Amino acid sequence: MSLGGGGLRQLTFGEASYVYPDLNGTSLAASRIRIQFDIWKYPVDGSGEENVRRGVQITRQTGQIQTPSVGPGDQELVYLSDSGGHGNLWVRKQDGSEVRQLTYERVSDVALGVPVWSPNGKHIAFVSTRNLRSWILACGW
Repeated sequence: MSLGGGGLRQLTFGEASYVYPDLNGTSLAASRIRIQFDIWKYPVDGSGEENVRRGVQITRQTGQIQTPSVGPGDQELVYLSDSGGHGNLWVRKQDGSEVRQLTYERVSDVALGVPVWSPNGKHIAFVSTRNLRSWILACGW
């Protein structure tokens, strides 16, 4: 946008964020931030160096991915990912053959997280702030 307030136009595109812009005449400089989170699987039966060398990348994300929990039988894992613009829970086979979305949250002030498999593998418990506001009001906080 011009200093007078007109001529607004987009200068950047893609999945990176830009911070600390500095305008000098006709040039604009900014720091580019691109964060990538992935889940890796590491063995634990060797030395630390050997275990790291034998690590296998499970996910290839374009956004944040957090709080993985391995399911019974070591075949699947559940995790929180902001793919699609909002944090939701996903289940992925560890061999990469299948991934499926578990939750479909779209409300910006609702957060999900910390999924954990039940011991029998039939349920996944997780934190949600969906009803937090009504709970706080009911408690008088």
